[in-house]
Amino acid sequence: MQTQSGDLSDQEEEQPSGQRGTDVVGQERQQQSPAKAADYLANERTLLAWVRTSIALIGLGFVVARFSLFLRQLAVQNHQANQGLLSGHCSSIIGIVIVGLAALLLGLSYLRYRAAAQALDHGSYHDSRGLAVGAVTIVVLVALALVVYLAITS
Repeated sequence: MQTQSGDLSDQEEEQPSGQRGTDVVGQERQQQSPAKAADYLANERTLLAWVRTSIALIGLGFVVARFSLFLRQLAVQNHQANQGLLSGHCSSIIGIVIVGLAALLLGLSYLRYRAAAQALDHGSYHDSRGLAVGAVTIVVLVALALVVYLAITS
């Protein structure tokens, strides 16, 4: 037979750290406690990932917009007449739209970060996939616009 102290040490070994000697009620109380630092840090890492994505999209938009200058220079060197909208103005418009969408994505990601931080403060975090779905939709639409543009100008 084990003594009561032996039973207690067995319970302490089976329970995760920070919950030694607690009963079921104590465990429930700890699970509903405010978020840990790791939760806030994960929220910040997510925001930084969205910032990196926005920076990459801003760079892409800038390159696409500047591509119109390259097309105009190429047309001048080849002594070709200006071909209207497809001579490079379209790539400027697409580039500006990409930069604008990247700025919108950055703003929305900050709002999502703040909402997640407040939910963590209140201990009522709920998963939301709206920003991810919106970002994927925007990137797919931009990719399709670029495919159409490249098909028309080739």
